[in-house]
Amino acid sequence: MICCRRISKKVDLATERRRFAKASDLIETVALDHMRKRNANYLELDNEEAIMLLNGLERVYSTCTPSFIHPDRIGEFLNCVKLKKIAHLRWERAGFVVILSPFENVPASSPLPIKPHKNEKDNQIQPVSKDAFLNDNDCCSNEELIKKIQEKILEAINAERPFNASAYGHEGITETLRTAIYAIQSPTTFQGFFARILSKSSRVQFLRISYDDGSAGGLFPLFSLKKLEIRPECSVIIKLGLMSIRHSESLDVITDGYLIRNSEMNWQDSYGEQEWFAHQQMMKLVDALLEIEHSVEIHLYHTGLQPAVVGVYRAVVDQLKNHRGRVIVVPYFARGGDGFTEVCYVPSEAWY
Repeated sequence: MICCRRISKKVDLATERRRFAKASDLIETVALDHMRKRNANYLELDNEEAIMLLNGLERVYSTCTPSFIHPDRIGEFLNCVKLKKIAHLRWERAGFVVILSPFENVPASSPLPIKPHKNEKDNQIQPVSKDAFLNDNDCCSNEELIKKIQEKILEAINAERPFNASAYGHEGITETLRTAIYAIQSPTTFQGFFARILSKSSRVQFLRISYDDGSAGGLFPLFSLKKLEIRPECSVIIKLGLMSIRHSESLDVITDGYLIRNSEMNWQDSYGEQEWFAHQQMMKLVDALLEIEHSVEIHLYHTGLQPAVVGVYRAVVDQLKNHRGRVIVVPYFARGGDGFTEVCYVPSEAWY
């Protein structure tokens, strides 16, 4: 709770976030161990009940949300949340600890208290098929990993739940999102019924993003661009590192600068705010470059951090909608640097 107060006052945020995360992990580990070894009481909640409980935690704690309610605050909590399953805790003067089932450290998707986003002109969420993803990309990541992330994205969309971008590495996230930016073209009248169903299911879908700290990211627009048959030619190439400080020994000599200062990300209060900041920085950069150049190809050298990556490529999709044919972004991923080989960077599939 001391960490919560210091975080709310923005005191040494990086240190306090680390302390808060470690303390939370310890509390949840002890509770789980107690439940398993001593046959302690526990309750399983369904999605609606979990969302109700998480909303209650937010109302009680307001600024920073631990994963528990102390017995002294159980009455205050139950006044906010009318959840019959835990109503008896008031009379027993007992608290509780929240543990995500099935007891995984990093769930691929989780029922966070975020209002579902309905697509425009839709009365219900349109189901998405795995056939909506591109499968012809020249990816650097493991093919099985890409398929796994695609499955989790589909699960999140079709179940109206957020996708946890903290669950996978930045390379896999980038390349999987790349497979989902283009819409399937409308079939001709000569194509079969199944093809028409697929085209309807691949309308623009807004993927809700969540992170390990419980914060929410922006809505990532999937299947929102028409695929160009020919890659545009740009008048200038800019080489940028994603964030300063990280990998500076290898990036300083090959890049023209950095998109984001590492210190600027540390100033943000949550991963969701880091994502928003990265999105804004990329939007401003592209706008500024297109004021002085007709078109630009950005080689973006990755330095990790999933919120930064998601925010940047959400901005890339936004700018591709605004300036189609004038913007190309090519991700570059680090290879080597293990003490035996020098660091080199390999390009992934371009976004255009």
